[in-house]
Amino acid sequence: MRILIPAFLLLLLVSCASASSTAKGDVDPEVQSLATGQLLWSRCQTCHGVDGRAKTTYGAEHSVPDFTTQSWRDTRPYDELVESITNGCGPETAAGTSAMPSHGELSKEEVRALAVYILSLGEQG
Repeated sequence: MRILIPAFLLLLLVSCASASSTAKGDVDPEVQSLATGQLLWSRCQTCHGVDGRAKTTYGAEHSVPDFTTQSWRDTRPYDELVESITNGCGPETAAGTSAMPSHGELSKEEVRALAVYILSLGEQG
């Protein structure tokens, strides 16, 4: 009987582990998108801050918006955010580029994931 119980527990553990492993296609797309967006967020933190509140030197000097406020999210539709990430936005600098650089090097999926993550920042706190 003592051998039977550990063997049963081992069998149960193996079956649970194989049942819980998922193929890439089985991952919840919303969770995957947020995770991807969070990874990409590191390139935004210099100006927008770790938490999206823009409490950075650059943020203060250039009136970078606080992404966590409801008022900002209410005035920034998802499609406009995707456009800003892809093509840049803000006033033109002396160098002739926008204040926020374009990120055309990102794939459409990466841009969408980053936009979803940005919009989630206000929900986190």
